[in-house]
Amino acid sequence: MEKRSERLYTAQQIRSLEKHFASAMGISMLQMMSRAGAAAFAELKACWPTAQRILVICGPGRNGGDGYVLARIAKEQHMDVDVVSLSPVSKLKGDTRRVYEDFLRIGGKVEETLASRGRSHDVVVDAIFGIGLGRSLEGVYKEAVRRLSVSKTPVMAIDLPTGLMADSGAINEVCLPATLTVTFIGLKAGLYTGHGPAYAGKVALASLDAPHDVFDEVDNVARLLTGRRVARVLKPRQRDAHKGLHGHVLVVGGGSTSYPGAVLLTAEAALRAGAGKVTVAMNPAFITSVVARCPEVVAVPISRPSDIEGLLNQVDVVAIGPGLREDTWAEAMVRAVWPSRIPAVVDADALNCLARMPRKRRNWVLTPHPGEAARLLPDYEDIDEIQQDRLGAAETMSDRYGGVVVLKGAGTVVDDGRNIPWVCDRGNPGLATAGMGDVLTGLIAGILGQYGNCLDAAKIGVWIHATAADELAEDQGERGLMATDLLPYIQAKVNPSHFTELDKL
Repeated sequence: MEKRSERLYTAQQIRSLEKHFASAMGISMLQMMSRAGAAAFAELKACWPTAQRILVICGPGRNGGDGYVLARIAKEQHMDVDVVSLSPVSKLKGDTRRVYEDFLRIGGKVEETLASRGRSHDVVVDAIFGIGLGRSLEGVYKEAVRRLSVSKTPVMAIDLPTGLMADSGAINEVCLPATLTVTFIGLKAGLYTGHGPAYAGKVALASLDAPHDVFDEVDNVARLLTGRRVARVLKPRQRDAHKGLHGHVLVVGGGSTSYPGAVLLTAEAALRAGAGKVTVAMNPAFITSVVARCPEVVAVPISRPSDIEGLLNQVDVVAIGPGLREDTWAEAMVRAVWPSRIPAVVDADALNCLARMPRKRRNWVLTPHPGEAARLLPDYEDIDEIQQDRLGAAETMSDRYGGVVVLKGAGTVVDDGRNIPWVCDRGNPGLATAGMGDVLTGLIAGILGQYGNCLDAAKIGVWIHATAADELAEDQGERGLMATDLLPYIQAKVNPSHFTELDKL
């Protein structure tokens, strides 16, 4: 079972948690607001211990109330605090008005315009809108976000960056990027998928001392992917092991008008993941270059569909799509593979073929990027619509095509249609380069060939791919990374020396 710090919630689920929390603890929503503001201040001081001058931008609702609580505590600790309310303070109501008045009582002042300031600040606190925002920003709110976005002053967002949708990570025109987001009670799904990772910065969860049993009362929409499954599945090998025990992967790609590099990356990744044997079935024109680069790969020329049918009876898993292209040769290969009962990993142009020739299977892993997902889901208008509903899109693909869906991108989603989906919060922009998806396909196929479980292979493959990229970026930087750079890091991560640490996650 996942830890509560791994559960991701929608805005509505968070509201339900708040109600259960207040009821279980016998506290008011005002007391909860006070806890939230205090927790946010503690995180601010932990992140910027030398900060003395802060600017708190408050909205009209409960998020603004959290900001007033933080401002009061900061002023009581003799910090220099400027507060701006983006809505007329005369319209503040309920608990938000009470904490606003508490701030005034200790000598605080609140301005109602974000005027051009000669004063500089160490930190800007975004307390404009939290999970309550379900629309595009307009008027003074939109203008304030635009102005603050170009400032070089670090921003701490309270609960959620203003402009970011809590459920999906979508943004409508503008969003205020944060260096740190302090979120309360439970993690919001939108912080980890869509545009969330780009705008939230580091995420700190403040539970506000919510009791554990409260979380049993409310379902979560998704959960963070962790490395625990890696340690439980990738056990040390027996001393008398032989290659036949570790899976035979068939990679089908390298079509008549494409480059063989994608096929080679997939094949090498499968080997680095621990596959006992990898065979590449491709256009005869490219065989020599593949063998010259990677002699460990068995390269088989394929001219007609019947050539591949015999190979399918000899392997444990097939990875199809890398370098395949969209032509008659590729379509013939796809038609030959589809009827097979061999577990499969489907990527790239094989996914485009699937969009034209839909079918459903339980024992395959589909690995679309958002563009491919849009072609697989004609109900979605375009890539932007996929990105605005990544969890929903992954679920729909799994329902329509079966198997396990790996929707790639920031906050990769893994959905098998039967369990609460997983979201990977690891990885970095260095992965946004040609060939990284081919490596992921081979990595998943290599693990699937060894262990035979599509869901485990997808989760473990995504985790290793992302964390290997993080270690690579730490060693070499994000810019200029190549897919081949990832291969030795993958090999290190599938070996037992890493498992003790992973098992503690």
